[in-house]
Amino acid sequence: MATGPSHRVKITGGTESLVLQAFSGTCAGLVSLVCNNPFSGNVEQQLNNLTAGHTYYLRVYTLNNFGLR
Repeated sequence: MATGPSHRVKITGGTESLVLQAFSGTCAGLVSLVCNNPFSGNVEQQLNNLTAGHTYYLRVYTLNNFGLR
């Protein structure tokens, strides 16, 4: 749940290419806000224009030579 208009998400220590995706909306109708793939085991993303009190969803996954893992 957002507590202000912006939040920074940082994930470190991965050994594979991490992807971070942020969504708004409901589980039945998610809207992608950002998708960040820095091609490393660390990902950092600033999320802006958030509404305090609203719930946002994060998806973190890895990629391999064949796509999603």
